[in-house]
Amino acid sequence: LGANHAVSMSNTYTYYHNGCRGVLVEANPELIPDLQKERPGDIIVNKAIAFDTSQKTIDFYVMSGDGLSTISYEEAQHACEVNPDLYIKETYQVETITIKEIFEKLGVTTVFNADGTADLVSGEPQVSHLEIDLGGMPDTAQTFAVTLCIQGISYKISGLGTLPRKETDRLAALVNELKKVGYVLKTENADTLIWDGTKTAPVDEPVKTYKDHRMAMCFAPAVFTVKSIKIEDIAVVSKSYPDFWKDVAKAGIMLAEI
Repeated sequence: LGANHAVSMSNTYTYYHNGCRGVLVEANPELIPDLQKERPGDIIVNKAIAFDTSQKTIDFYVMSGDGLSTISYEEAQHACEVNPDLYIKETYQVETITIKEIFEKLGVTTVFNADGTADLVSGEPQVSHLEIDLGGMPDTAQTFAVTLCIQGISYKISGLGTLPRKETDRLAALVNELKKVGYVLKTENADTLIWDGTKTAPVDEPVKTYKDHRMAMCFAPAVFTVKSIKIEDIAVVSKSYPDFWKDVAKAGIMLAEI
């Protein structure tokens, strides 16, 4: 996701060169011809990611610098402020693909029920590596980062320039806390989170939430890989989802206060 150039600066081209084939999602229509030419064995999808299922199209801002194009006008403007040589070269309206559709590729299917609830059904991932620009929905990055590690899917998540300015520095927090449960991440350019599959031995230390509700919630599923996990200050979820831990218990996860 966010395939960018077909060959230049492309991690997935290494996989393609070694015989792998997959689906490339790229919002920038200017890059599609080269992707089709250089990656004929891949399926090329010219779409952007949307959180709102009713949002069928979205504006995509093509920047004058490589790798900086985004669906977020805020991020585009911020990049121009940081580097005056940059500018928005073109704006396109592109079709979207939803978070639900993306997670299905990661092996997680969402089934919506008539009573307003939803069941999450785990299956086999359809991909082994993911590159995605979350500039338009950076608050989903923590969920993606932990879920992908659990599913064993390496990744490069970009468009996260606002995360250091949230309730906590969410990029640094994810690097620090995922290492405690066995995953070694790194950051790039202060807006990109990378996991290349490197693991380490988990340590018996509680995951810090940094007074950030999303940190507490995103780490709950990690229990499926480390069998047990300690999370500090779990009451922080009251900011957005007061019944989160009750619903987690309904999913079969045992909770104990220590």
